[in-house]
Amino acid sequence: VKPDIGAGAFEFVMAYARKRQALLSSDADGNIVITQSLPIDSDAILQSIFESNSNNILSQDWEIDSTQTFNKYIYRGQLDPLALNFAGDSGSVSIEAQGGEVTNSDVRAGRQKVVVESESYSDGQLKDRAKWSKQIADSNQTKFNCVSKGHVNSEGALWQENSLVQINSDSANISRKMLLNTLIFSEG
Repeated sequence: VKPDIGAGAFEFVMAYARKRQALLSSDADGNIVITQSLPIDSDAILQSIFESNSNNILSQDWEIDSTQTFNKYIYRGQLDPLALNFAGDSGSVSIEAQGGEVTNSDVRAGRQKVVVESESYSDGQLKDRAKWSKQIADSNQTKFNCVSKGHVNSEGALWQENSLVQINSDSANISRKMLLNTLIFSEG
């Protein structure tokens, strides 16, 4: 991937991150953080289930912020004029309807996120981008913090950042895999 002439550094990095399916965000100091999840689950389980003998969570707190979730994620592409030369006889409706969308029924109707891409993409690619945007928003809305017993996972290896961990918590009503992004080891 090469940057276009006149393109800024951030636009180049953003395009490269999209191509490599990485998430760009910033930390508290304003630094750019590039996150890409591991393809392998950690097979670790953090659990706090009522009346269970296999709990390993000592304390927990969570936060749910749904301000960045939407009912519809709509992605539209740019028309590539060069493609029209090879399109033959096609109507303006098919040209203007280039896009993809995904619906999240858990969010009230009317909340929409509409993105017009800077390049031309197929309907399938735009639907994939809408789906990716929904999944990122869903995963970012819940933050779960806990203190657990031990410093190793079920396989005997140290806990690792940027890995997927199964969270089972009756109090937080969470039972799914979540990305482990911060670890603090302490000795009591």
